[in-house]
Amino acid sequence: MRRGVVVEFAGLPGAGKTTLAHSTHQALLAAGVSSRLSDASISASAPFSSRARRRLALAGAELCRHPKHGVGALHAIRRLRPVSSRDALAGAVQWLAVQGLEARATRTAGVHVLQEGLVQTLWTLALRARGSHLELVRMLGRRAYSPDHLLVVVDAPPELVSTRLATRTSRHSRTQLLAAPQRAAELALGQELLREILAVSDRGRLVLVNDGRASPEELAHHVVSWVLRADS
Repeated sequence: MRRGVVVEFAGLPGAGKTTLAHSTHQALLAAGVSSRLSDASISASAPFSSRARRRLALAGAELCRHPKHGVGALHAIRRLRPVSSRDALAGAVQWLAVQGLEARATRTAGVHVLQEGLVQTLWTLALRARGSHLELVRMLGRRAYSPDHLLVVVDAPPELVSTRLATRTSRHSRTQLLAAPQRAAELALGQELLREILAVSDRGRLVLVNDGRASPEELAHHVVSWVLRADS
């Protein structure tokens, strides 16, 4: 590929974003396409200390490069009224870090796979907010959408997602730490928030239904085909 293509995944925690991102990366390489998991160093699976340092470095660099947009995003995040100052700081750093990753990716040839891009970061911010979020979701959502980026929405039934969260060994999502009734309520809220965020733009997206009937490799094949068509 002569230009940088960003493929970002979005969906509920437990929907299978990380698994499908890794499968897509491997399928792209098998197809002879240059591919990178560009957010591997800041993902939840990376060691905490190293991912924290990397996120701060990326966020600082992005704020220096685009101070006006960066400050605007920070004000919007503050107006969302996150439930804690820790959530506000972590959300702002993640937002700026992912913006920086996406900007770098578009300048480098090949496919850059993001397990959680700006759309997913916006979802997390809105989920943890106390204030009225719809107007700010629309404002930040317009920034989260780029016509050159491909968005893969991983869809799975909330009941299945809840079961996956309850049984998986990793503890990357706060949603999975909730008791079953609270987890179900948060997943229902999260599903509605994702619909609102996706409604901000009519940009094309690929929706993958990950309900267990197709393997990650089969679903990744659909993503690879879509990426290749988009670049042709």
